[in-house]
Amino acid sequence: MFRLVLAVWLTLAGDLISPVASSNYSIESFYPYVADCSGASNVLKVRRNDTCAKNTCSTDASNNAVRAVCDPDFLKRMKQIFGSTEHIIQVMFDDSDCSSFSYAVGYRVDDECLPGYFESESLNQNFSYNATLFDNGSAQIDYFTRGDVLRGTPPTCSSKWRNFELARDEATTKTIQDTACVAVDVNSAMYSGANYCQWYTSYTFDSGLSTGAIVGLACGCVVVAVLIVGAGLILYRRWTSTQGRQATDSRVLTDVEEEP
Repeated sequence: MFRLVLAVWLTLAGDLISPVASSNYSIESFYPYVADCSGASNVLKVRRNDTCAKNTCSTDASNNAVRAVCDPDFLKRMKQIFGSTEHIIQVMFDDSDCSSFSYAVGYRVDDECLPGYFESESLNQNFSYNATLFDNGSAQIDYFTRGDVLRGTPPTCSSKWRNFELARDEATTKTIQDTACVAVDVNSAMYSGANYCQWYTSYTFDSGLSTGAIVGLACGCVVVAVLIVGAGLILYRRWTSTQGRQATDSRVLTDVEEEP
């Protein structure tokens, strides 16, 4: 009986842990103005895709060279792709609780103006950007139009191009530290269909644990606690049942001995 109940508990434990990896995501690395997926990718974009192909390099409809990989823990994979390079990640959501995932975008941080890619959903043009991480932990991203840019043409984010600045997104130190769910600028041309976001930077996961890993550990601890309590209750019931039978047998034996 105990083994049967334990097997049931283990099955439930697997069901509780599995949702951490229940969704798969396609992480796309864009290589602007080059014909293949070579060099460093400046921008990463993530979408939920349970049937995505693994590690493919192709050209999308907008002539971007794109390398796609699949991973259920997209934040961890994005960090791996960026490596030791400083970066900023915006995870976009449809709701104010940041529970309904829409997409995510990661930007490489550099002192130079960096090329993005041909953004076809909202801009329908190329863009360049400048991402900054400040010493106090806050972050800022400035976006600029590129116009008809030829491959190999250096991007421009200089002050004389301010009339072509699309948007400036900023996050305070507290917003990043708390992973707060904040409303996006609805007037920004850079957001497509999402209303809220969470900010992450290259310093967010210094502990070595990604969001998925932390959730997995928390679920695992809960499951272990439930298993221990359940096993304890089963053992206690077996012990009380045994004690009851022993008391009954003792009374029967006493009654037999007292008969004339």
